[in-house]
Amino acid sequence: MPYTKKDLQLSLLSGFIAGLLFAGILILRETCSPLVNDLAPDICVPLTFTQLWPLAFIVPVLFLLGTWLGHVFSKHLPVLATFSKYAAVGLLNTAIDFGVLAVLIYLTDYQKGETYKLVFLNSAAFLVAVVNSYYWNRLWSFQVRGSGSSGEFAQYVGVTLIGLLLNNTVIAIGTKNFEPFNGLTAQDWALTVKGFGTIVSLIWNFVGYKFIVFRKS
Repeated sequence: MPYTKKDLQLSLLSGFIAGLLFAGILILRETCSPLVNDLAPDICVPLTFTQLWPLAFIVPVLFLLGTWLGHVFSKHLPVLATFSKYAAVGLLNTAIDFGVLAVLIYLTDYQKGETYKLVFLNSAAFLVAVVNSYYWNRLWSFQVRGSGSSGEFAQYVGVTLIGLLLNNTVIAIGTKNFEPFNGLTAQDWALTVKGFGTIVSLIWNFVGYKFIVFRKS
């Protein structure tokens, strides 16, 4: 299957949205400028949009490169064409997931030890991202033809809920049993641990979507 204009456009669009969201997350978390922090470890100068706006252009290029390479190497391993698009959607979804969680953590003033609150907030963020990922994966990653059925969506939600369980298990264990390091706050540590949970759930979801939900595509 050739690399289409649709692949190019959606790679750039998903990358642009993800880039803006990642920039917003770094600003919301008042992430220290690495250059200043290296020169003066005791001083934290938060990153600003002026410094982070290039992400809105760099990330789309990386997404485009990733999906194009997936197409090129799919000649040797066909699944790479699908997986590269799924990975792009996954990164966009991760940006939405992390963005919603970061906002909820900020609004509810989450503190270390509030595991049940964090799991609830994480579940809300994860489920918001599910709706986004369903349409992107159905129409682009797995290129399913025809209108979706309630049964298909139910399967998608089922697979995703297992991914959510895996995600929450990792984040609960990570925040409850491991202390923040390198000066991270409890809120930043929660987002860091969520990164590991996201990797686990992304792998599970790809297998479930491909071989259960969209197996006929």
